[in-house]
Amino acid sequence: MNDIIDILVNFGGGKGGEASGTVVRFLLPSFFWLVLVVIAGSEWRRKDNRRDLIMVLAALAGTARELLMFLAEYGSSRGHFNFDVFYRYYPPLEHAATLLVGIFIASSFMRYGGSGKRYQAVYLPVGVVITFFIYLATAIEWPIYLLAHPKISFALYWGDLAFRLAAFLILGTALTGFVMDRMRGSRVSFPLIAGIGFLFLDELLMIVNIATSEQYVAIFAPVRHNLHIWAIPFFIATYWTEMKFQSLIYEEELEKQHRELSELNATLERRVSDAALKLNRRDWFNSGLNQLNAIVRGDSKPQDLADKTLSFLIRYLGAAVGAFYAVDAGDGSLLVISTFAITGESRLNKRIAPGEGLAGQVLVSRSTIRLTPVPHGYLPTGSALGESSPLDIVALPVSHNEQLVAVLELGSFKNFSDDDSEFLRLASEVIGIAVSVNHSRQQVNELLDQTQAQAEELRVQQEELQQTNEELAERARMLVEQHSRVIN
Repeated sequence: MNDIIDILVNFGGGKGGEASGTVVRFLLPSFFWLVLVVIAGSEWRRKDNRRDLIMVLAALAGTARELLMFLAEYGSSRGHFNFDVFYRYYPPLEHAATLLVGIFIASSFMRYGGSGKRYQAVYLPVGVVITFFIYLATAIEWPIYLLAHPKISFALYWGDLAFRLAAFLILGTALTGFVMDRMRGSRVSFPLIAGIGFLFLDELLMIVNIATSEQYVAIFAPVRHNLHIWAIPFFIATYWTEMKFQSLIYEEELEKQHRELSELNATLERRVSDAALKLNRRDWFNSGLNQLNAIVRGDSKPQDLADKTLSFLIRYLGAAVGAFYAVDAGDGSLLVISTFAITGESRLNKRIAPGEGLAGQVLVSRSTIRLTPVPHGYLPTGSALGESSPLDIVALPVSHNEQLVAVLELGSFKNFSDDDSEFLRLASEVIGIAVSVNHSRQQVNELLDQTQAQAEELRVQQEELQQTNEELAERARMLVEQHSRVIN
């Protein structure tokens, strides 16, 4: 036990009262308080947080208390001060500073959260008021009491016990709140609880020391000194813990923002890509329809129109084979007027009855029919190198003003895409108009030819009639002359 006491004595700067230990006992905690001032001050300047300002004030008060004690004990031991004169005034001030330091520290860290955050606004002013009144009472009475009881220790004066009991209750309240908040899962660090706990134990041991009339001061003093000194590094560690936690939060926030930026970038890239695809798709549709309009525009024979239209669709869609069927207005059947790359055309019916084959089914249903896979030998295509059937076939109606005018049948060695099908639907409207216009133009041309033939026939008949009239007039004249000669 004695060895432990000796170790604590060395760590704590002695048992108190001797000048040799004042440097460690008072200047070491002063150094710790100044470190805390620097850390809390930098945090306050950086975040402008009221908690950090309170901690700066607490650390400054702690530094002032340690320097005051150092000057009182070390200066008096060196003969710079009259200790008896100094002792009349500094004990109440030193005890008030110690109590305020504990109150400020506990109050500042109550802003961590949990239940303490609700009581922080009350805890600080109540603690300051209690400290002020105890100090005021002791500061007035202690010099008078000391004159009546020379050489008495402040520890045996009622004011010391009042300070200790106030600190015990105030720090105990804060310590209980921090422990309960930590048990509830609030972000209360262990170094903070340890630091407040050390100050609390310091006050508790001093109360026991007073209650036993300082019988165990040789044991309690080194322990109390160590508790007081080494509580301060725990508060520094609390700041480092919080700064590390904030750094982790900051890193997590940066990582979260990075993920969000990556997701946003990916979303933007997808949207840009989708927009580009939509733009390309729209350009592809518009370009194809414009080219088709240019092809079907003008005066062409029905077969020429069908040949150009079928050839363009095969090329634009990357198809391989196709046929163009025109509706015969007479009997309602389909007449093949154009094919592309179909081999064995002798097997291709020139006229398709309603319901016959794929094109005949389209003629009846007036809806698009898709055939995949394609039966072998259906709509074959080939060259001198070989022959094959397409993989996918689509047959679609071509209408104008709800009247079916043609059927298109296309085959490809690849599956037709949705865009291909949509383009064929739009193209069928253009082709339907073109076929109807072409048919109307052909009818007009036929009527014009008939009219011109009838006009020529009327002209010939008129000339023949005129010649006949002239011949009749000549005969009449001759008859008149003969009649005149007979009379004469």
